Amino acid sequence: MELNQAITHMAEKQSCIICTKIYSLPSPEYELRIPLDVTVEIHQDEVIAIIPDLELYGEGSNQIEAVNELKLELLDLYDDLEEMADDELGEFPQSWKRTLQQLVKKCL
Repeated sequence: MELNQAITHMAEKQSCIICTKIYSLPSPEYELRIPLDVTVEIHQDEVIAIIPDLELYGEGSNQIEAVNELKLELLDLYDDLEEMADDELGEFPQSWKRTLQQLVKKCL
């Protein structure tokens, strides 16, 4: 393999990581109290948006799809945890619930 091909091959394998924020959620029933930090990993064939503190992620073919999927996952987790009593949850889900209660407001 010649040098230019090797460099091109290596560049294709590398990923890019960026930090961004989300300011809104995809439902009028919910709003974010504060903007939420999101890490976006851009790989050659997929993009993954992550909220590390909540162990949530969304995948897509581009950044918009991945972030939108992440927002839906966040709402699903919020609803699931709100339906459960704290004593039914383990240590991490209790922590996620407290975090989500600080971040998300249900409007309706």
